[in-house]
Amino acid sequence: MDDQQHALAGLLRTMPIVTARGSEPGDDAPSGWLWAAVLVLALNPVRAAFAIPRAGRPPRDVVRLAALGGAIGGLAVCAAAAAGGPLLDALDVSEPSFRTAAGIVAAVAGAIDLFRRPPRPEPALAGWRAALVPVAIPVVARPALLVMALGAGADQGVLVSAGAMAAGVALLTGLVARSPAEGAGGRGQVWAARLLAAALVAGGVLLTLDGVLAV
Repeated sequence: MDDQQHALAGLLRTMPIVTARGSEPGDDAPSGWLWAAVLVLALNPVRAAFAIPRAGRPPRDVVRLAALGGAIGGLAVCAAAAAGGPLLDALDVSEPSFRTAAGIVAAVAGAIDLFRRPPRPEPALAGWRAALVPVAIPVVARPALLVMALGAGADQGVLVSAGAMAAGVALLTGLVARSPAEGAGGRGQVWAARLLAAALVAGGVLLTLDGVLAV
């Protein structure tokens, strides 16, 4: 009887500890700053600037095309972030497990961008519809970025993704407005895109490790 009382007393004392830890959601989630950085790096505005259609368009129209398509693509990414939590719940997938998968995707995408040549403008829809294809999809809302958004939305909510997309699209628009696609400036932009790709690999490794340790 005494042994049972001691065991029961020990269990009762652990209940407040478990309750307190369970009442603080998101303690095991990575920093919102890390998610925001990975989202911007997955967009890689420097690299995306190469894929904006320029042929036959005045410079002002090209800038407006980048801004409009970036806004549409950013909204698609935010929609993915908003659906992240409910989608993982419906699939019965834990946030740390998906965080690990998202980190692997980020690392692989960064490695591919690191060694691949800058993209060329893909066939575009006529007129301003080019803001939808190819600028919004697939230049801005690329598959790797959508995967990152699902994980970021599940861990931190949609605000982190919205802030990251606002910064990324603003940077993309600014680069399109000032950066040349050829010459010394173009070569510098190529190396800057590769630097961001290497940073994406590092961010993906950090997310993967965080997810593994949190499981």
